[in-house]
Amino acid sequence: MPPAPDTYFALALIGPAILALFSFCFLGLWAFGGTRNYILLFSAACFIYSLAAILQITYWPADVAQNTILSALLYTTSVILIGNGVLQRADQRLSTLAMILIFCAIMIPTWYFLFIEPSLIARIYIINFGCGFVFLYICMRLVNWTSGRFIDRFLYWVLVAFAFHFFIRTTATIDPDLGGGVRSFGRSVFWLALQVSLAIFGAVMALTLLAATVADMLGDMERDRDTDLLTRLLNRRGFERIAGSHMTRAGGRPISLISCDIDHFKTLNDTYGHGAGDAVLKEFGALLLNTMRGEDVIGRIGGEEFAILLSGADVEGARQFAERVRALLEGTRFESVPDTRVVTASFGVAQYRQPEPLRKLLARADVALYAAKKAGRNRCFVAGQTQ
Repeated sequence: MPPAPDTYFALALIGPAILALFSFCFLGLWAFGGTRNYILLFSAACFIYSLAAILQITYWPADVAQNTILSALLYTTSVILIGNGVLQRADQRLSTLAMILIFCAIMIPTWYFLFIEPSLIARIYIINFGCGFVFLYICMRLVNWTSGRFIDRFLYWVLVAFAFHFFIRTTATIDPDLGGGVRSFGRSVFWLALQVSLAIFGAVMALTLLAATVADMLGDMERDRDTDLLTRLLNRRGFERIAGSHMTRAGGRPISLISCDIDHFKTLNDTYGHGAGDAVLKEFGALLLNTMRGEDVIGRIGGEEFAILLSGADVEGARQFAERVRALLEGTRFESVPDTRVVTASFGVAQYRQPEPLRKLLARADVALYAAKKAGRNRCFVAGQTQ
């Protein structure tokens, strides 16, 4: 005996209710964080999908044509929003042209098979295959996630599974002889199975997006905790954490550390003011960021003290790097101080000796730094070498 109509109705509402709940969860996360706008897109996508499903389940508006066009429009909008949100999370986005093409590719055939050559089955294939192709397109643009963080890899394969489920579920469950109007279709076992499958896959997708969003926000909090607000370099805590991790994974690769200190910084502060000193620190931090390689670790570990960990660099390579930074700084003119005042820095270099801890490596570099200062400043000394 088939389920009673009330049972159909209640089960069909499970999916929309779950996604509506996720919509409010995303909205709450955005209100808490507020810096990642793609969270709003996830919230809107879940809400609009939930609204589209409810309109179909409740047969509102009652006119079949109006209901079909409105629900198709909302489903397409939801897919575009979630696709754009996932891309924005990866610093990409759907172009306006791409969004227009997606709307046309789904809405025009839907209109044709509603008014010109009415076919419920054709419309089912158009909506489902259209959504599947959009998600496959998103996956193609995010293929680099397959070698990224665990949460990115997991989200990528969930997206792939979600994309293919539209094709597999539709072709495996649709009845070619499905007849009757929209209302009889809405009471069929096929419609119930469709709603249950979308509820499951939609919940998995939304839960994965929620987990990825939380991971992103925790990462933001960790970066804020480990970042020096003035220079935007790592602070001492962040430098020690990341540099220590690089040293642990060094293997047989050489690693060197540079300790540097801006010369006569207290005098600069006393003469031109702390604002001028802060400006010098900020610009020197920018100089270091522009000079560093992708795998280097740079931090402001004290007032005017900086540390640079160079992965894959022996002591001679690190010395040359330090000399390049020293010459660049010496040739830089700062708006906050007169041109007659040349800002310089001293450098100490030490090569990592496994398995010494970071504090010992930093101490050896500091000894070389203090020797450079004692010898007259604006120079680079290497630990353990006669200068």
